[in-house]
Amino acid sequence: MLNKIYFGSAGTGKTRKAIQDAVEIVNKGKSFQELLSRYDNHDEHENLSKKEFDEKNKIYPLIEFITFHPNYSYQDFIEGVRVEKGGEFKVQDGVFKKIVNRALENPDYNYVLIIDEINRGDISAIFGEFFTLLEKKKRVGESGEISISLPYSKDKKLQVPKNLYIRATMNTVDKSIALIDIALRRRFEFEELKPDYEILGNLNSIQLGELLKK
Repeated sequence: MLNKIYFGSAGTGKTRKAIQDAVEIVNKGKSFQELLSRYDNHDEHENLSKKEFDEKNKIYPLIEFITFHPNYSYQDFIEGVRVEKGGEFKVQDGVFKKIVNRALENPDYNYVLIIDEINRGDISAIFGEFFTLLEKKKRVGESGEISISLPYSKDKKLQVPKNLYIRATMNTVDKSIALIDIALRRRFEFEELKPDYEILGNLNSIQLGELLKK
């Protein structure tokens, strides 16, 4: 599944599950230790020439991790205009556009964007018109492939490739799934993570698991 949201109450391991899932996706089923040896070898990176280092920077990181909050914006996520030190206005890419471009340029690799606390942000405002590009049938190479013009980079269009996966978490203490925008529910698979009541044991005569259930 390209897009998935892990939801549940606090402390049920949603973020951990999203990270584990991301590691499996980019490593294509191989072990976490093997992933570390292939992509996080500091000795190897220290011995790289500048040209080799720049080439690797076009590929990595394979996983990006962000947290949504009420002030997180479209400009942070897709692209926005920022003021440089000299007072010049310049278009800067957001995290989504950056990882999309890396995925487009490196189709042999899988990429994952992890969005923690996705329901704390204004989804419609953050994704904007690009929300539709998340659908599988509208990605690059599919029968319904589409591209959308960028608001600031007028000469460029944005497409989303099939090798970009999105994993998100949602704390249902803040908001239930029933209140989530239908557009979000259409484009994501939802998987609930429930508390493990069996690990709590007893405190004297109190069954802590049963107490938590109540």
